[in-house]
Amino acid sequence: MYVDMVPHPDGSNWVFVCNQQGKIWLAVVPEVGSYSSHGLIIDESDPFLDLSDQVKFGTEMGLLSMAFHPNFTKNGRFFVAFNCDKFQQSNCEARCSCNTDVGCDPSKFDSLQESFPCQFHVAIAEFTANTTTSSSKLSWKGHANSVEVRRIFTMGLPFVAYHAGQILFGPTDGYLYFMVGDASHDLDPNNFAQNKKPLLGKIFRLDVDNPPSEEEIHRLGLWGNYSIPKDNPYVTDNELEPEIWALGFRNPWRCSFDIDKPSRFICGDCGKDQYEEIDIIKKGGNYG
Repeated sequence: MYVDMVPHPDGSNWVFVCNQQGKIWLAVVPEVGSYSSHGLIIDESDPFLDLSDQVKFGTEMGLLSMAFHPNFTKNGRFFVAFNCDKFQQSNCEARCSCNTDVGCDPSKFDSLQESFPCQFHVAIAEFTANTTTSSSKLSWKGHANSVEVRRIFTMGLPFVAYHAGQILFGPTDGYLYFMVGDASHDLDPNNFAQNKKPLLGKIFRLDVDNPPSEEEIHRLGLWGNYSIPKDNPYVTDNELEPEIWALGFRNPWRCSFDIDKPSRFICGDCGKDQYEEIDIIKKGGNYG
């Protein structure tokens, strides 16, 4: 079962598909009316990238999404969002999103599973790929380098569900948008989505092209190797974290920019029992 599908940046009928266990494949979408129009043409024995040993797979955990840099066809850069386990992966440990800075004590959580609070994390990592292709779409055997270039973001999660985790680049600004759920098991009991300090239940907007200095990371309390776009809505508001583009989400599972009107940003947010929600995302909006 594939959890994410992303079109190839070259505009062809190739797509990349991901499963939760941590593998990404290159596939071909058949022409309408062709003999194989019943499904994707894909060789699952030959993945584009295999991160199975880095990804924590579970009911609502695993490889979450991927996104290609706007200049991928020239620089080969792409990004993957996934869950990891700090007891299994050595580079999977960061601050817990429930901490004293946000008035939260992870030791007081009643864990719903046999795990420690913030044992599991959500992460974004950068990778590269050889972008040289042959004239035959079916014979192209491009692969990514399996060693990540750098870790962009890592954050500990209090619960095992509602992580969201989609990443995508804005078509007009080139910044990376990152959707994060409230990480609750039921009805956001800690009110993370409306709490101004935690990054849970938010959409971030990050600059991954201009790495920050160590001084800037420390001064702003950043969670990784990214800069803050100068026109983010809360860069001068000490009440909210500078990464935040919008807040008040439960589990913004899949989002997209309108192909005909790129400034229109739309997200589907998971509901509870009765209905789901589709939002048009505005800068600084609150959707709680």
